[in-house]
Amino acid sequence: MYNRRVGASNDPTSTPVELTSFVGRAEVIRAGLVRLEGARLLTLVGPGGVGKTRLAGRLVRALGRTGRKAQVRWCTLTGVPDGADEAAVERAVAEALGVEIVTEHSARLMILDHLAELERGGPVVLVLDNCEHVVGAVGALVSAVLGAGGSVQILATSREGLGCAGEELFDVPPLWRAEALELFKERARAVGVVIQAAEDDAAAQLCSRLDGLPLAIELAAAGLRSQSVSEILGRLDGDRFRLLTGGPRHGAHPMHHSIRAAVEWSYRLCSETERALWARLSVFESGWDLAAAEAVGSDADLPADDVLPVLTELVGKSIVTADRSDGTTRYRMLETLRQYGYAQLADPAAQCRRHREYFRILTREAAAGWYSAREVSYLQRAHTDLANLRAAIAWSAARPSEGRAGLELAVNLARLRLQFYVGNSGETIEWLRNGLPAAGTPALRLWAVTLAGVTALAQGDLDTADEMLELSRTGPVPDDDVAAGLVALLEGLYAFFAEGKAESIAVLRDAVTAFEKAGPRYRGERAMALLFAGMAADWYGTAEEAQELTGRYAADTTAAGAEWAFAWALLVCGLAVIWHGDPDSLPPIPRPKKEPGDHWGLMYLTHLVAWAATASIKQSATPDRATAVRVARALGGAARLRERYRVAISVLPPFRDANLEAERVAIGVLGPAVFEETFRAAHALTYDDIAALAASEDPGDPAPDVVEETSPWAGLTATEQDVARLAAEGLSDAQIARRRVCSVRTVEKHLENVRRKLMVESRHGIGQWIPRRD
Repeated sequence: MYNRRVGASNDPTSTPVELTSFVGRAEVIRAGLVRLEGARLLTLVGPGGVGKTRLAGRLVRALGRTGRKAQVRWCTLTGVPDGADEAAVERAVAEALGVEIVTEHSARLMILDHLAELERGGPVVLVLDNCEHVVGAVGALVSAVLGAGGSVQILATSREGLGCAGEELFDVPPLWRAEALELFKERARAVGVVIQAAEDDAAAQLCSRLDGLPLAIELAAAGLRSQSVSEILGRLDGDRFRLLTGGPRHGAHPMHHSIRAAVEWSYRLCSETERALWARLSVFESGWDLAAAEAVGSDADLPADDVLPVLTELVGKSIVTADRSDGTTRYRMLETLRQYGYAQLADPAAQCRRHREYFRILTREAAAGWYSAREVSYLQRAHTDLANLRAAIAWSAARPSEGRAGLELAVNLARLRLQFYVGNSGETIEWLRNGLPAAGTPALRLWAVTLAGVTALAQGDLDTADEMLELSRTGPVPDDDVAAGLVALLEGLYAFFAEGKAESIAVLRDAVTAFEKAGPRYRGERAMALLFAGMAADWYGTAEEAQELTGRYAADTTAAGAEWAFAWALLVCGLAVIWHGDPDSLPPIPRPKKEPGDHWGLMYLTHLVAWAATASIKQSATPDRATAVRVARALGGAARLRERYRVAISVLPPFRDANLEAERVAIGVLGPAVFEETFRAAHALTYDDIAALAASEDPGDPAPDVVEETSPWAGLTATEQDVARLAAEGLSDAQIARRRVCSVRTVEKHLENVRRKLMVESRHGIGQWIPRRD
């Protein structure tokens, strides 16, 4: 017999009292109201500590302000034991509603009768808060309410959906950057600490590292009583769960006492298999796809074919998020959940090794097969998983027994030419150089030395190129065609780029021949050698030689279907026309298509425009002033691109001599003063203007005051500026997407625009353009 009514202190007509201020969420509330208007059952889902209960309270309050007169009944289920049966849940709901239960078996019927009676007075909204630990029992009750024939609306909060017919799910996102920082400052004031302006950057970074989770931010603010913002931030990686404690001891559910308690609540609600997969997937740094989850997350007890259903359960329980924005699904975890999962691994080293091996095998295939129609897809995949690749290489490098495998992974990425696709040449050189002591075999050592040297030469880094060339000449070299090709490639490219020698053509031809003999697995290296042989012939060979080599390269890339490689064929063929044909016949050359920003292609193309115009002047009987202006503008734009991308190719003899000749010719027509003025004006152009110049379009001359005062930052849209700020703080694409409530693909597109407009290669580079006031 259950015969107790809820007293006045638990008035079922009111939402919980807010004991602290509510910060932000305006857009989320608006979106939630739209969903609530048309749903019979709306469930707010999200990880622990994201603020589902507070948001539900705000939604029902906002509902009243819309003019809709709904009767709200609020039922909190946190006091119901984990896994309680339907009868226990129904008794708890009945008690919260103030329903008198006559017999234990009549609870559901009494609830339905009570709600029907309420509906006679107008619309009813029933709120069921914290359902995750009793979803089955709550789902049964909710289904009964929805099927009773009335129009009661139900708003639920849970870490997973209730599984009822007609249920709509509303994912509650973490706080946006500004909201998170505002919450942190406000909660800091509540414990007697004022965040000073000098601490704003550290505070913003702390909020982003806490995934924008309100609970984590509030717990971090509580820690300011004994530590500074910077001290908390510095200890976050190793002590996250020990640091984020100190929640209220009274008036709050125990799971809000610490971030560990909140996450452990989710962990307890998972099955053993779900817990195991959660832990195994925690080794991924920046998300993963299903193939990766099956390879890294499976074992004897969880076969690969069974991973998807378990992964789906983790998505449903808000442990994992699924992003489907680009037509494929990519999974991610909040950093707090990832770190907790990692701590549950019985053998972290073994799992990290599986993670590394998955990417080593994947990149080995890409390194051997990129010279094909799959070229861009291989590059895009590696770019998407760059954080995972970095983590795998770093983990391997830190362990002597794993260093060789880590170096092989770095070599695979360099063979794929990822360093030129995403612009991380310096990082690639460090991976290769630092991994040399662990190479183990002469073959792997030679691959690393050659690829580091080639990458350094492409950057104009002669010191590193000299170091790698010396290592290739003094170290052991295998006696096979692959080794012969690698040695010839580095020697030939050094003779061309660093020494400006015509002999480089023959040496690079030898590299082409050696890779041909080595077999189809090295067709990518053969293509690279042929590209550079053609480029060397453009500068130092005869017209016939240049046309032969560049023509072969263009024909080969067309046959292979390698889209990005073909764009480079257009450039070397254009050089052959400039140096050995009629420069005035050269048509506009499209920039190489490159998802992250195509800055390498544009940089080369802008130089090519200057050289073509120079050759045209030299062949003309009457030098054209407009063409000389074009030379000066192209040289100015090219110099700007080299500076922004930290590329020193202007010191390499082919580029140095061609640029000096272009400058001499243009000054001869314009005079030093006009040349300098034109050069400086072009040097101040935006990325888009330089691209227009390279495409034979006229970007127009910037006014003098604009040249001096306008920052490329002003050329970003408001959305791009916000995304840029978040990226500069170190947030991943997924974290930015959660802050802005958009897809990861949308964030990636915004960042492509940001990098292109600011002419930077990395998040670190973005930071230098953000105004101090921001």
